This record gives sequence, structure tokens and C-alpha cells, in this order.
Amino acid sequence: MSLAIRPRVRLFLRRVGDFISCIVLIPMRYASARLMFKIRDILKDETSAGSSDIYNNHIINEYDLMKLHVVLKAKNASVPDDEVLRIENKLRNITEKWEDRFIDNLYNTFSTVEDIFIRYCKAFPISYQESFEPHDAYYDMKKLEIVRKKELARSI
Repeated sequence: MSLAIRPRVRLFLRRVGDFISCIVLIPMRYASARLMFKIRDILKDETSAGSSDIYNNHIINEYDLMKLHVVLKAKNASVPDDEVLRIENKLRNITEKWEDRFIDNLYNTFSTVEDIFIRYCKAFPISYQESFEPHDAYYDMKKLEIVRKKELARSI
């Protein structure tokens, strides 16, 4: 799905000599100075970098995204593609709200998302959201929907 249609966190890494150049795209609705430093710290920890700098950040208006450029000094470090995806998911988890990740998961599972599923997004309490990932909520939502339909059938 295109970033223009559904803005989301994306990570692009490129090794240049002893440095790793990290471009992170963040939807503007989540952008903050605090988040930029959290992202820098995660990238630094995940790549075992010795030092880091945030060089620039600017808004990409047409896509409602902020571009964050972090340069890490990391000798002999390599980040395999599967690690990049794992780090990107970690950044997404600290950036996006649980509800957004839940709806994202639904869009990834189905080609279209029915209104009933989106209504469930607000049904899960904070304690549930802190204990379970959005992909787990999908299965619980299916069970709740089965129970709801049985209750509806009994009342008729």
C-alpha cells in the first residue's frame, strides 16, 4: 500500500563506509522532538553504533510525512534486510497508536475492511492494548463477533 494513501513509518538504511545512513519517514500526526530522539536512540542501540547525529528533518507536504535523517557511526556493522524490517516494526510500535496498528493489520489481512471491524477498534480497553498486539486482537474480535451473532439469534 502506498505511503500517499496510508502514511506510515518507514525505515531505509544504507551503509556508507563506517557510517549507516538512516532515513525514517514518520506521519506528521505523530511527529515530535521527543519521538525523534527516541527513534535515534533505538537506531543507535539496534545497530550498536558508537555515536549518532540527527542531521535534518523536514516535511514532505504532499504525503503528510516528516523525513528524519539519522547518521550512525558504526564500524564493521551490517544490518541484514530482515533486521531492517524488525527495527522498522519496533519504530512503528513506539510511534503509532495501538488503534492505528490494529486497523493496519486488518487492511493487511483483508482487501476491504468492514465497518464492524473498525468499530471494534475502540472496543478494546487500554489494559488489553498494553497486554496484546493488534494482530492478536483480530482473533479475539472474530470470537466476539461469533458470540454477538449467537446472542442476536437467541433473542429473535
